[in-house]
Amino acid sequence: MPGLISLPFGYNHGLEAGELPLFAEISSLYRSSRGNSTIHCDHAQRLEPALYVALWYLIAAFIWTTMNLVLAA
Repeated sequence: MPGLISLPFGYNHGLEAGELPLFAEISSLYRSSRGNSTIHCDHAQRLEPALYVALWYLIAAFIWTTMNLVLAA
């Protein structure tokens, strides 16, 4: 949310993929990391051995988003 408010005021990097300011990227990284840890903790406590394909994509999406936030900054 802070990133969407700061963009109209000109606080951006001018890059195509990384145009949010640092304070917005830090909060996005924090939220993405929390979501990632929640998914992995829930996965570790599962009783059913089968892992559905939809859960594979969900885990991969959270890992990919977190890594993009870290490496693209």
